[in-house]
Amino acid sequence: MEEIFLRWGPLLVASISLIFSISSARSKAAVERMNAIEAKVEGKAPIRALNEAAARIDALEDRTSRLEGEMRHMPSRDQTHELALALREMKGELGVLAAQLKPISHTTERLQEFLIDEAKARRVGA
Repeated sequence: MEEIFLRWGPLLVASISLIFSISSARSKAAVERMNAIEAKVEGKAPIRALNEAAARIDALEDRTSRLEGEMRHMPSRDQTHELALALREMKGELGVLAAQLKPISHTTERLQEFLIDEAKARRVGA
């Protein structure tokens, strides 16, 4: 067994160190490339695009503020429900009132016809 370790041990250690060296070199290169790309992106960030985005955000905030101001004057859900109930109640009261006004309307029509007939009779008789 010792002969196997003596014969293949140095080769095995050399192979492991070669693999480690290659992987660490690749990871260092990858990190360096990523750092270079980040530096380029940070250095070349389009200031005009950032300013345009900030302007758009400001415009949206203004619109939101105006809408919030308008919404403060609008009735709430509970108030709208109360208005609907009040309208329904008024509709019922108007129905009762219309029923009460029908006899008065008929009486008024009869009085008007009577007065017209009497006025015609006075003309003819005069």
